Amino acid sequence: MWSVFEWENKVTVSTQVTDLHTYLDNVTKITNFRCLTPPEALRGECNYLCATLYACSVFGEHVLGNLCLEKPTDDAPVSGHVRIRAKTQGMAVTMGDKISTSQKQWKDKKPTNRTGSPTKSVVTAGPESASLLPEL
Repeated sequence: MWSVFEWENKVTVSTQVTDLHTYLDNVTKITNFRCLTPPEALRGECNYLCATLYACSVFGEHVLGNLCLEKPTDDAPVSGHVRIRAKTQGMAVTMGDKISTSQKQWKDKKPTNRTGSPTKSVVTAGPESASLLPEL
């Protein structure tokens, strides 16, 4: 199915987030992507994470995402990329812009972890990054 979507947008991860799962949670929250990777495959702690994502717009357009993250050491920021594929250029670009914009916003916010307590990771995105895609 990946090859059916001819438009691709590759976003480089540039963030101060230090937790792989926190970054995944933020991307899914901001874009309304749903993670297709089984939860069992995402369990455990390691220095890399790959996940397949999916969303559908209000107009019925499907979007696929591939999130590949790594961090060289436990306290290092997450690095990697997000590949977004769609049938139209506009949808691929829009989803990539949402992720890029949210990364810039995360740098200005108080760091927290997945439970909301302060850490070195940044997790929240403001209301100004509301999604163009509906909740599934």
